Amino acid sequence: MSKINKFLLSLKKNQNIELVYKNEYDILNGKKNLQHIINATNIFCDKNNIYLEIGSFRGFTLIHNAIYNKHTKLIGIDNFSLFDKKKQNFNFINNQIKKNNIKNIEFIKKDFEYADRYIKNKIGVLFVDGAHDYRSQLIALLNYSKYLSNEGVIIVDDCNYYHVRKATFDFLNSNKEFKLIHQKYTSVHIANASLKKRTEIKNGNWNGINILYKGKNSKINQKLKLPKNEKTLIELFYDTHQYFRHRYAFNVPEILDLI
Repeated sequence: MSKINKFLLSLKKNQNIELVYKNEYDILNGKKNLQHIINATNIFCDKNNIYLEIGSFRGFTLIHNAIYNKHTKLIGIDNFSLFDKKKQNFNFINNQIKKNNIKNIEFIKKDFEYADRYIKNKIGVLFVDGAHDYRSQLIALLNYSKYLSNEGVIIVDDCNYYHVRKATFDFLNSNKEFKLIHQKYTSVHIANASLKKRTEIKNGNWNGINILYKGKNSKINQKLKLPKNEKTLIELFYDTHQYFRHRYAFNVPEILDLI
């Protein structure tokens, strides 16, 4: 069975993944998404092709992937500039690495936009879960896709956000060697979900997922689903010129919160 067919088959299965993180705060990816990442790494990575993720936060995905793929080199790229006011996240990850006796994780503690120059291996699986603004998403796809092996996948997290999905859409339109083979979205963000829905989201696809495939063996090429109100949403991109040049541009989040 080809690698891609093996992976496509795994997308349809439910697997029991034992979590080593007990604190709910550290579980920031759906178990279904994690399952896809672990399986993709097992199938597309080997001694020559690494797993690389952009955005490690507190290491939930990286640690579990390392535990289930002990013989694969895993690299996390993060400068830990976001959601880390107390500067504890990198130490937290290192403690988890020691606690679980993990030997196959490396870090590039740089801004992802400039960290690609440190990549020495071909990438079998690229997981994009860093800054979620449109530009960051597109730069991540453009800069790191060129390191992807002849056959591999890119997994994009948090695709419920329109701007994240739009970056994937624009990347696919200009990079025809990549195909969209899988997409799942949730009806609501976990922060706005009921208790019952939160459990479903945690065990599922969290905040949406897109999986892109590079290779010659898949006939699947899905059309990426964009929101029905995209015509309204896309106007926000045109309006950003006004936002950037406005005297109160840097106060926009505070102004919106006040409103």
